[in-house]
Amino acid sequence: MDSIDKIFQGDKKLEGKYANFFAIGHSEYEYIFDFGQSYSENEDAELYTRIVLSPVHAKNFLKTLEKSIAQFETTFGAIKEDPAGSSTPKKRSSESARP
Repeated sequence: MDSIDKIFQGDKKLEGKYANFFAIGHSEYEYIFDFGQSYSENEDAELYTRIVLSPVHAKNFLKTLEKSIAQFETTFGAIKEDPAGSSTPKKRSSESARP
């Protein structure tokens, strides 16, 4: 994590945000990752970040995430999954769904 903390954009340090909701869409040319927060299954998610990646970069992201999770579980133990499965809150009606 130390190397991530040293990433800067100009004189401003990058800001981290917590997300408990995400949605992924794709087309032939790009993957779209939307992140946000939702506090209730009956409440619309508040989306605040959209990341768009090429398919090549999305696959590299997946490989990097898998490696990071494996390292985490080696250090701290297996990550417990929600036995009921993750519930996905609905998007705000003002958000357009992308394939």
